[in-house]
Amino acid sequence: MLNQIINQIKPSFLANCVNSDSDQDAIEIIYWLRFRISQPNTYTTYRVVVFRFYLWMRYRGVTLKTISNKEISDYIAFMHNPPFDWCGSRHHFSHPEWKPFRSKLSQSSIRFNIQLLKQLFNDLIESEYLKKSPIKSNLKPSSFITNSPIQKCLTLAEFKDIYSYINQLPERYASEVNFKVRMEWVLFLLIYTAGRRTEIANAKMSDLFFRHGKLWLKVIGKGNKYGELAIVPNLEEALDKYRAFYGLPTIRSRVDLEIEIPLVIKSKCDDGFLGIHSATIWYNIKNVCNRLAAITTDKAFSEKLKKVSTHWFRHTSATLQVDAGIDIRVVQQMMRHKSIETTMKYQHVAKDRQHDEMAAKFII
Repeated sequence: MLNQIINQIKPSFLANCVNSDSDQDAIEIIYWLRFRISQPNTYTTYRVVVFRFYLWMRYRGVTLKTISNKEISDYIAFMHNPPFDWCGSRHHFSHPEWKPFRSKLSQSSIRFNIQLLKQLFNDLIESEYLKKSPIKSNLKPSSFITNSPIQKCLTLAEFKDIYSYINQLPERYASEVNFKVRMEWVLFLLIYTAGRRTEIANAKMSDLFFRHGKLWLKVIGKGNKYGELAIVPNLEEALDKYRAFYGLPTIRSRVDLEIEIPLVIKSKCDDGFLGIHSATIWYNIKNVCNRLAAITTDKAFSEKLKKVSTHWFRHTSATLQVDAGIDIRVVQQMMRHKSIETTMKYQHVAKDRQHDEMAAKFII
């Protein structure tokens, strides 16, 4: 039944248009996606979230107009523990073997799903398709999300192990040298700026600017929001080393804005420089960490490495900043968190480490 529904409805969601098989709910959702979401990456993510919810409604036999608050609670439980036939390997939405889940969703993912669905319902009320939303104030994301400390981060020693591994990669071919130089630069960018991979992949050398003699990087972040990342002296030194590899002058001695030069260069060609896709950065990080996991003798570290993604370095950066004693408000600005409470989770991680250090080393 599930595959039948997917095969019947997915083509219209893929094409971003309605067809003869689209019921009114599908039409409203597709139009909402088309006119509400402008960023391609955001659209891809949102489409999966709302399509998965639409499938569940069809499976449950409810509609956008009849679904209740209780059924939203049931959907939350469903995301916590989806049936086996709803789960499959990681595939693009267009792939014939795509399934709604890879496994159960994390609590943060469930929170994101509910927040997005809440936005969908509110917009459909405004457009007068719905009269009320089943997601009321008594079903806030915070009611089923624990305020636990950030877990997806590395210690400084673990980060250095990853960097050392990259530093020791072979340089037999030009492609290997290029990969090694690029990964060293990407790792420094991620850890020093706490930037997201999409921000780094989309940035140009022209986005680097000076204010009062200090170097900054302009980025466009989540929600199409403008942000500025501090390029501290150590990172500026790494930048100049990276630029020198491609025959570019130091950042303080450049003579033009370098509008066409990506911040992260994939390769140099006759016409200039090719940039890198954010998905490639994600894959390269996963590849490096998986290779290191295969050879390290530390079993716990090996298992941890298998889970590492680019976003771990954002969490790691914030945690190391707190560990270093940087004011929490400065860390909040660096991370561009709207709420200080979000940033304070990293303080909890630092406190946990402090306790572990005391227990391990302070023995009288």
